[in-house]
Amino acid sequence: MKRPVVSAFLLTCILFACSSDPIAEISVDDEIEHFSLEEVIAEDSLFSIGVLANMKSTRSLNDWASIQYSDLLRSRYLVVSSFKKNEIDFEDFQSFAKQKLEAFCGSKEIIKESSQVGLSINDLDAIAKAVDIKEYGSPKPLSYWLCCISGKKDVYIVKLWTIHERKEFFEKEANAILRSFKELN
Repeated sequence: MKRPVVSAFLLTCILFACSSDPIAEISVDDEIEHFSLEEVIAEDSLFSIGVLANMKSTRSLNDWASIQYSDLLRSRYLVVSSFKKNEIDFEDFQSFAKQKLEAFCGSKEIIKESSQVGLSINDLDAIAKAVDIKEYGSPKPLSYWLCCISGKKDVYIVKLWTIHERKEFFEKEANAILRSFKELN
């Protein structure tokens, strides 16, 4: 009698473990895989970031973004916005980043999210977070990699995303793109 119960319990545990879906992650490791990225420079020449060769410049993702790229075939997207520190409510970087990352997630149905992690990206302080969400109007869940970067005079917000089912295929590239960010001034 005990064997069928124990066997059923173990089978249930194994099936549950195999079906759990890891969230998108932010790589805190300085040794990340390098991909062939093309460096693009923002129109205002404040920063550059690497993009994948199959990503194309667009203006349809965000009206205020400094850089926007997409790969519609593979459902991969990149948006970078910059804000002058002296023109925004900026007391300290930690508070600003926390507020922006929480505000992004606030109006969406969160499936899973990582904790915020502190990073150094090309000698700039950064705070990043990964989140899987169900967004209003989107038929499929999305996986985001979000990062706030503190520059000398500006703050940058980098958003990368893909559809949730393609997260595994984009995660390492998304982390490489985040790590390619450079302030130019």
